[in-house]
Amino acid sequence: MFYLATRYLREAGWTEWDVIQVKRGIWLIFPPRQDPPAIVVKFSSLPERRAAARSECAALKTLASCAEELSIPRLLFERETTQGFLHLQSALPGRPLRDELLPSDDARIATQIEIAERWLEKFRLMPSRGDLGTALREIL
Repeated sequence: MFYLATRYLREAGWTEWDVIQVKRGIWLIFPPRQDPPAIVVKFSSLPERRAAARSECAALKTLASCAEELSIPRLLFERETTQGFLHLQSALPGRPLRDELLPSDDARIATQIEIAERWLEKFRLMPSRGDLGTALREIL
């Protein structure tokens, strides 16, 4: 499936890049000899993961008009094939939260909850009608 990501990169004008496979099905794409990554490639082959990936893409499309204000990635490419679902999104600086936190990680759990609460607060203040991007710009 990575050949589809390669095709996207070439069509977008990339002539070379560096790749790190983070875990099965997730690759980080870097401009040559640079840091941080510019693109995240995700491949999902299991049915439940494919559904989750499609939902993630739908959410990124919905929030595209205010991606910068919310500090969320932009969806760059998506493709459903018989082998699985592949999508590319812009990378964002930061330190991703581990998939699982240990119950003993009280300080890290509290910190992550505070970060999430501040981020979600932006949504609480939004009016229930109208374009999301317009509403967010009015709030900010």
